[in-house]
Amino acid sequence: TGIRKAEAFPASGQERYVLGDFLNLAAEHCGVYDWVVEHTCLCAIEPGERAAYAAAVRRALKPGGHFLAVFFREVSQCNGDGPPHPISREETDALFLDAFEQVEAFVPMASYPSRPVGAEEVVWWRLR
Repeated sequence: TGIRKAEAFPASGQERYVLGDFLNLAAEHCGVYDWVVEHTCLCAIEPGERAAYAAAVRRALKPGGHFLAVFFREVSQCNGDGPPHPISREETDALFLDAFEQVEAFVPMASYPSRPVGAEEVVWWRLR
């Protein structure tokens, strides 16, 4: 499994790996994290689950916690069936601005060869 492979690497801190459903966080994972890092989860779930995802990010974080996300603004050869499902800035603002303040945002100038410049945006948010 992915957990077994991750645990094969030397620990760099106090990390631990947990199998679970992020959209339905167990109570032990609510309000305990300083950071949530997003890269390819939001684009993989169905667009109708995005509000539940945003709520889960809020639930996972401590007050003042941080959310660092790589949002896929464009997906090459996207036919609408996904995944991956691109997400617009307007939609991420609608999902997160009510509970988060944006700290920084930028478009990476380098990425994977299959992702053209401008296809991704990195956004750092802080929970209000």
